[in-house]
Amino acid sequence: MTRRHTENNTITITGASYEAPALQRNLPFPAPLSEHGRDKSCFEYWWKLLTFVHTIDNPAKFPPLGSNALTAVDTTSVSRFMRTCRDLAGSTVINSKARVSVQPGVGSAGTRVELEDFPARDSVIGFAALFRQLYVPSETGSFVSVRNIVGKVNAQASDSATEQRAAILKRWRTIENSLKTTPLKIQAGIKLQGGRDHFLPQHHDLNPQQLISLYLYGDWLHWGEAREQHATFVADPVIGPLRDFTALEAMASFTHLYMGFTTLLSAAFSGVIVGPQKETMAPNEA
Repeated sequence: MTRRHTENNTITITGASYEAPALQRNLPFPAPLSEHGRDKSCFEYWWKLLTFVHTIDNPAKFPPLGSNALTAVDTTSVSRFMRTCRDLAGSTVINSKARVSVQPGVGSAGTRVELEDFPARDSVIGFAALFRQLYVPSETGSFVSVRNIVGKVNAQASDSATEQRAAILKRWRTIENSLKTTPLKIQAGIKLQGGRDHFLPQHHDLNPQQLISLYLYGDWLHWGEAREQHATFVADPVIGPLRDFTALEAMASFTHLYMGFTTLLSAAFSGVIVGPQKETMAPNEA
C-alpha cells in the first residue's frame, strides 16, 4: 500500500487486494475457452486463482473415452452443457472488467461506493438465466448432471485409465463444493495468509451458495419469496453495491470452472457436437 499527499490536503491511498500475489504467476495451461472470449485476461484472472488454490491438471489432457460411449440422451446433455459454456464465454459479463470504486467519508456517513464498468442489468439477467442451467444440479445440462454422465461412462469403460479419471472427476466435484462455501478470492487470500481467515470483509455475511440463491430468486431471475430479503440485503448504500459485485463474482468463478470442464469433455468425448447449430431451411422457406 502506498500513500501520496496532494497539494489540497487530501491523501491518495493505492493498495492491492489480498489475493493479488496469487495473480503474479504464469498459468500451467491456457485458460479454458478464452479463445471464445473478447479479452483473455478476464479468463486468465480466474484461472490463476483456481490453479493457485486447487490442484488442477490440464483438462485438455483428460484420458479420452470416445463419443461412441455416450447414449443419445447423454450426448444431448453433454452438448447442451458445452454449448451453454461457450455462449457464456462470449458474454458481456464474463468479458467484463467490473471493479469497485470506494470514496471514503467520515465514518460510514459520506462514504460512496460505485461499480465501474459493471455490466448492464439486462446483460446480468441474461447471464444469470444461462448460468442457472449449469449451476442447478436438477437441470439436465448442469455440471452435476454432466459430471455424473462422465463418471458413469468411465465406470463402464473399465480400462487402465478408469481410476485416474475417477480421481480427476472427484477433484472437480471438490472444487465446485468449495466455491459454494467460500469465495475463490477469499480462498486465495486464506492460502496466502497461511490459513488465517480473520480478514474476511464484512459484506461476506452469506456464503456464495446462499448469495447466488438470493440474487437468482430475489431479483435477477425471479422476484418471488426472496424479494424482501434481497431488498433488505442491498439497502445499505455502501455495502449494497459491494454485495452486487460479490454475487456476480461468485457466479463468474463457477462459470470459469464449468468452462474448464467443457475442455475436459472435449478431451473425453471427441466428436460430440457442441455450439449453436445452423438451422437448415426448407427450399420453400428460403
